[in-house]
Amino acid sequence: MHVSTLDKSRWVYECRVVNTIQNGDTTTYFCKMENVQIMEGFKKEDGLWGIDLTKLDPVIYSGRYYSIDSCLGGIGDFL
Repeated sequence: MHVSTLDKSRWVYECRVVNTIQNGDTTTYFCKMENVQIMEGFKKEDGLWGIDLTKLDPVIYSGRYYSIDSCLGGIGDFL
Protein backbone atom coordinates (compact mmCIF):
# COMPACT_ATOMS: atom_id res chain seq x y z
CA MET A 1 0.00 0.00 0.00
CA HIS A 2 1.35 3.44 -0.93
CA VAL A 3 0.32 6.75 0.56
CA SER A 4 -0.91 9.76 -1.38
CA THR A 5 1.65 12.50 -2.01
CA LEU A 6 1.56 16.08 -3.23
CA ASP A 7 2.41 16.48 -6.93
CA LYS A 8 5.06 19.12 -6.24
CA SER A 9 6.77 17.39 -3.31
CA ARG A 10 10.54 17.57 -3.76
CA TRP A 11 11.34 14.48 -1.71
CA VAL A 12 8.84 11.86 -0.57
CA TYR A 13 9.38 8.61 1.24
CA GLU A 14 7.23 6.12 3.07
CA CYS A 15 8.31 4.56 6.33
CA ARG A 16 7.47 1.10 7.60
CA VAL A 17 7.64 0.73 11.39
CA VAL A 18 9.98 -2.15 12.25
CA ASN A 19 10.26 -1.67 16.02
CA THR A 20 8.94 0.49 18.85
CA ILE A 21 10.38 1.15 22.29
CA GLN A 22 8.31 2.53 25.20
CA ASN A 23 10.15 4.80 27.62
CA GLY A 24 7.69 6.16 30.18
CA ASP A 25 5.12 8.27 28.33
CA THR A 26 7.25 8.39 25.16
CA THR A 27 7.33 5.95 22.27
CA THR A 28 10.32 5.83 19.91
CA TYR A 29 9.59 4.42 16.44
CA PHE A 30 12.28 2.76 14.34
CA CYS A 31 11.36 2.70 10.67
CA LYS A 32 12.67 1.50 7.33
CA MET A 33 12.46 4.06 4.54
CA GLU A 34 10.68 2.69 1.48
CA ASN A 35 9.42 4.03 -1.85
CA VAL A 36 11.79 7.02 -1.97
CA GLN A 37 10.90 9.55 -4.69
CA ILE A 38 13.17 12.51 -5.44
CA MET A 39 12.56 15.19 -8.08
CA GLU A 40 15.25 15.08 -10.78
CA GLY A 41 16.56 18.59 -10.08
CA PHE A 42 17.54 17.66 -6.53
CA LYS A 43 19.61 14.58 -7.29
CA LYS A 44 23.38 14.98 -7.12
CA GLU A 45 24.93 15.77 -10.49
CA ASP A 46 28.21 13.92 -9.84
CA GLY A 47 26.71 10.55 -10.79
CA LEU A 48 26.46 9.35 -7.19
CA TRP A 49 23.07 8.52 -5.73
CA GLY A 50 21.98 11.11 -3.24
CA ILE A 51 20.36 14.45 -2.72
CA ASP A 52 21.90 17.88 -3.09
CA LEU A 53 20.64 19.31 0.22
CA THR A 54 21.72 22.83 -0.73
CA LYS A 55 19.13 22.73 -3.55
CA LEU A 56 16.46 20.98 -1.48
CA ASP A 57 16.93 23.48 1.40
CA PRO A 58 15.25 21.38 4.12
CA VAL A 59 14.29 22.54 7.60
CA ILE A 60 15.50 20.15 10.29
CA TYR A 61 14.31 20.03 13.91
CA SER A 62 16.76 19.08 16.64
CA GLY A 63 15.55 20.97 19.69
CA ARG A 64 15.48 24.08 17.45
CA TYR A 65 14.78 24.54 13.74
CA TYR A 66 17.75 24.68 11.35
CA SER A 67 18.33 25.14 7.66
CA ILE A 68 21.54 24.10 5.93
CA ASP A 69 23.46 27.21 7.00
CA SER A 70 21.64 28.74 9.97
CA CYS A 71 19.48 28.31 13.05
CA LEU A 72 15.91 29.42 12.26
CA GLY A 73 14.58 29.48 15.83
CA GLY A 74 12.78 27.35 18.37
CA ILE A 75 9.26 26.15 19.02
CA GLY A 76 6.95 29.16 19.36
CA ASP A 77 9.41 31.67 17.86
CA PHE A 78 7.23 32.11 14.76
CA LEU A 79 3.85 32.75 16.43
